[in-house]
Amino acid sequence: MAFFESVGEKLSSFGSDVSNKTKNMVDLSNMNSQLRTCEDNLRKTHMQIGELYYQMNKDNPAPEFAELFVKTKEAEAAIAQLKQSILTTRGLKLCPNCGGEMPVEASTCTKCGAALAVPAGQVAATSSAAPAQTVPTQTVPAQTVPAQTEEPRKIVANACPSCGTENTPGASFCENCGTKLN
Repeated sequence: MAFFESVGEKLSSFGSDVSNKTKNMVDLSNMNSQLRTCEDNLRKTHMQIGELYYQMNKDNPAPEFAELFVKTKEAEAAIAQLKQSILTTRGLKLCPNCGGEMPVEASTCTKCGAALAVPAGQVAATSSAAPAQTVPTQTVPAQTVPAQTEEPRKIVANACPSCGTENTPGASFCENCGTKLN
């Protein structure tokens, strides 16, 4: 009987040790998770401090920060150039008023209706490119000509009611003439 009591005590002690070790591991895991969260929050706070300091001093940095400020300005310029290249490759430009992406040939922002600069060498569809020339006419005897039927107009989704330009889906204003779309 003493043998079984001894085995029982050893099993109980072993079970208690396993339970304590498991509890310790769970506690360690929780503390490590809390530590990572605190460290992440500290890094974010440091980044916010750095960004705020940069914005407040970017025109006149302290000498010990001058090199870092130069690198930051170079990175900002590279980012701006890459964003512009992406827009150009996609055939788009940004509205200076609202920041919306518009087709490069648009003369009006489809989101806010602001007038946009038309690229050099391109004439907006609403302006007259060249004055009309007079063509001499000749009198022709009247003949009976069968009536030609006009092809039905193709209905275009988001077409401008004023100029008929097909606009991008979701546009609020015509990209050609600026008329408010329904």
